[in-house]
Amino acid sequence: GRGAARAMRGVWITTGAGTAGGGDDVATTSASAGGASAVANADEEYDVVVIGSGIGGLSCGALLSKYGYKVKVFESHYLAGGCCHMFDHRAPDGSLYKFEVGPSIWEGLDRPTGNPLRMVFDALGEEVPVKTYDGISMWTPEGHWRFQTGDDDAPGGFCDLLREKATDPELAIKEWKALKGRLEPLYDALDACPLTALRQDAGLLVSTVIAIPFYLTHPKVMLDIPYILDSFHKLSEQYVTEPFLKQW
Repeated sequence: GRGAARAMRGVWITTGAGTAGGGDDVATTSASAGGASAVANADEEYDVVVIGSGIGGLSCGALLSKYGYKVKVFESHYLAGGCCHMFDHRAPDGSLYKFEVGPSIWEGLDRPTGNPLRMVFDALGEEVPVKTYDGISMWTPEGHWRFQTGDDDAPGGFCDLLREKATDPELAIKEWKALKGRLEPLYDALDACPLTALRQDAGLLVSTVIAIPFYLTHPKVMLDIPYILDSFHKLSEQYVTEPFLKQW
């Protein structure tokens, strides 16, 4: 969205509907005939070409640009942003609806955290406006339900929801707290070695050196590394059996 565009200073983005340029301001040009990408000069040269303007592509392009590379990002859609963009739809009665094509809730963007996207914004010196939810609502085949965020045991918190909806409330609460307790060392491991420090070459030995003190004092966490990189269900299914909680 707009935040991603602000972060793309010095980067040129070519979409199916035209070209957006870097510099301090992002400009757009109209689409060429037949919907093809508008390319000002077929002989133009760039240090790096990025295919796809999703979160990964925009982050890659913006960080490379920050460090002095001339970058061009290509996108087949008429909007850049991947799962971070939105589109409007007007109903027959004139009502306007906005649809998100990706997550509706992002955790850890309101302050410096281990969220990789927040780390990219911090590296670029960019900020995006955020709003904090005081609760979460969901609609499932069983109906509508809501709980407030924060303390699980507070009135209206997640434990109250489990008491209301779960087939076996006490089991659900027990399993939920056991899972949360199991996740604590994973949170600590991610804080010690953020995902942005991981890479696929020998530079890994340098970028992850910051985590050595933590892992030396918490050797058991080494066994949890596969969980960090794998599907969450492989961990959760070891603790959660109650149907409502498992579905959630």
